[in-house]
Amino acid sequence: MNWLQALLGIGKKPKQPTQNGFALCVGLNAVNPNFYEGWDGKLNACENDANAMQHYLTSRGFHVTKLLTAEATCAAVLLKLRDYATLAQPGDTVVFTNSSHGGQVPDYDNTEADRMDETICMYDGQIIDDSLEAAWARFKPGVRLVFVSDSCHSGTVARAAFSAHTRYVNTAEGSKAMPMATQLEVAAANNLYYRVQKEEAQRAHSEIAASVLALGACQDNQTALDGTVNGAFTGALLDVLRGSNTLDYGRTIVAVRRALPPSQTPSYTYAGPRLYDFEHSPAFSI
Repeated sequence: MNWLQALLGIGKKPKQPTQNGFALCVGLNAVNPNFYEGWDGKLNACENDANAMQHYLTSRGFHVTKLLTAEATCAAVLLKLRDYATLAQPGDTVVFTNSSHGGQVPDYDNTEADRMDETICMYDGQIIDDSLEAAWARFKPGVRLVFVSDSCHSGTVARAAFSAHTRYVNTAEGSKAMPMATQLEVAAANNLYYRVQKEEAQRAHSEIAASVLALGACQDNQTALDGTVNGAFTGALLDVLRGSNTLDYGRTIVAVRRALPPSQTPSYTYAGPRLYDFEHSPAFSI
């Protein structure tokens, strides 16, 4: 390139747009009993999960927002996802990690095979899978969205699974599933709230244009386990990521499965257009 070409910019490679990473890390060691018919949902390691994921994602260059227990209300979580849907541009990566109890409420419009909607338990109520699906649909085409769900029913709560055959597994010690009796009481006492939430989600629903990858703690007929330091799934995931940050998402989840007992098999599901370079890029890279 001669001096005239350099002056005119001839022959220069076009500047590539800067890609950004945004992350929301949520962890609840308890819920507000006033919204759960007296049940406090005590867990040990969910706040640790959010703290650890925040630390890891920050080290990978993500801009991270963290919500712990009382901060993690339904409105706060959905509002932050809406903010990220506005901010994130094609090529950007958005990660939402959640460590909490999972639950179910009746499917009021009979769109679920098992007639139940799966939920994630926030401090002041549950976010149903339809609301998460509506949140994913707000993201622009070309955005790469990763949902890490360390809760029970995490296989279908992301609404990224292509078939739903969820069966409730009775709560065991250390499980992150809301007890069946509590599920029934909460659903009956808050029937109108969950009906309205589903109706609002359906009104806001559109086709998912972003690429959504969901990594779940277990299959739908299993329970996700709490721990003393981290939840079983989050702990195994972090061990794999710290051991190698070059594995793609598929190889990462295979390694996590190997680290966990057969009674808890993490799920890997997808929604929206599949992007080869997204799935096969190093996990949680920007």
